[in-house]
Amino acid sequence: MIQMLNLGHSGSTPSQGSESMPDQAASPSGERMSRERMRELRNLALEMQSLLGARWEVLDCLALGGMATILQLRHRIHKGLFVAKALRPELADRPEILRSFHAEARNASLVGGHPNAVPVFDVLDAGGLPVLLMPFIEGEDLDAFIQRHGPLSRIQTLQFATQISSLLCHAESYGISHGDLSPGNIRLDQFGRYRVLDFGLSRMQNNDDPYQPFSAGTPLYTSPEQLRGEAPDIRTDLYELGLVIVEVMTGKPLMQADSLKAIRQRHLDGISALPAAIEADAPLARLLRRMLARERSERLRGAAELSRALEQLGFQPQELMRPDAASTRRGRISTR
Repeated sequence: MIQMLNLGHSGSTPSQGSESMPDQAASPSGERMSRERMRELRNLALEMQSLLGARWEVLDCLALGGMATILQLRHRIHKGLFVAKALRPELADRPEILRSFHAEARNASLVGGHPNAVPVFDVLDAGGLPVLLMPFIEGEDLDAFIQRHGPLSRIQTLQFATQISSLLCHAESYGISHGDLSPGNIRLDQFGRYRVLDFGLSRMQNNDDPYQPFSAGTPLYTSPEQLRGEAPDIRTDLYELGLVIVEVMTGKPLMQADSLKAIRQRHLDGISALPAAIEADAPLARLLRRMLARERSERLRGAAELSRALEQLGFQPQELMRPDAASTRRGRISTR
């Protein structure tokens, strides 16, 4: 789980003398964070500043996960913004974690040339800790965007699905599955592109590495095979994408339930019915039922088949525009 944070640096380098933090701070998930925890994270940012050297300025600690800390950096010469994903120090002596971290760098770099991916520029060494260096993507995560603006229209949803399917086709050509597609791992950038983030659970097919991650991803979007402890593949990504498509069209997670156990059981039992707004669109509902089949042998065979199915729904790639462009008048680019 990644917990989003803001340490109140206001764009400046953290300072040991800064003691103006509140007793508690809230993350977007509504959790409260103690003053001691905030201080610990600021100290971590200071430590990373000393390890990264004079070239980088640490602006903020953006997120804290079970394996890594996400920092926002600014290059001191050209002032460009970057993101550093640093392995947690307590995990640095575990060979399987190190191999998984480097596998993430490899997989993300292989697909990074695609316009809907985020490239990995470098793997730095910060005092023995591996750090992935990536560009900072200006924009808003899809879950936050839907919460603010409500569901996407059919045409906006198909544009979203077409972009992600294109990336999955590219990843599939390398034998890579993402394994953790969710609205929180997809960012809508300022030009209307949906960018897939966090390849931490990605896996390369036909690879004998015993340390490849098999763990389940985000509970609301975890496939039945992941819950059964089976290795994910591209059809796992199609299942997760199907759930995200339903959510962006309705504004609600399809697998929402009262407990993690109940969510797990809903995945394992399979989809009995889709929301009425989806069922009313019969061609789209048929496609989603195939993507969301409990057994992956009954799903689409891969992302290329999904892209063809999206074309058959009558969607034609259009000029890229953010779904909120009518109100924000933000930038756009052409796909032609």
